[in-house]
Amino acid sequence: MAYKKPYDIKKTGCNIGIGADAFPIDGIESLKAARTTDEYTVVVAADGTTRLIKNNDETGIMTVGINADSAAHLLIDALHKAGISYPVAFVDKTSNGAVAFGDGCRLVKMPDWSRAKDPEVVEYVFLAQNLQIKHAGAADE
Repeated sequence: MAYKKPYDIKKTGCNIGIGADAFPIDGIESLKAARTTDEYTVVVAADGTTRLIKNNDETGIMTVGINADSAAHLLIDALHKAGISYPVAFVDKTSNGAVAFGDGCRLVKMPDWSRAKDPEVVEYVFLAQNLQIKHAGAADE
């Protein structure tokens, strides 16, 4: 009988940057990646015939929610102020290779600032020039 690894948010990761300059994000609460537009659209002619049109837009949005006390805030702020593009990678280590990889990313804007009685989650939203998404099932133990 094959056993599957249970999903665990602690086994998901987010890295920003590339090579020796990449840094992992600590305190991850949530990760989300989505394409900006649909991959296909339908065109309907006057006589009612239809055809599919492939959209080659590979831009997307990558959102990472992290704890308010994470050390990553300073690093993300420094990248934002530098005005450069960088890769962002999301990885689910409990899967057979579920990843989201964005190249040419920049922060859309600095997140809103708020404090509350309970600890806050800060959401950073990155715009990716090229977003690749791969889903995968649970990995065997």
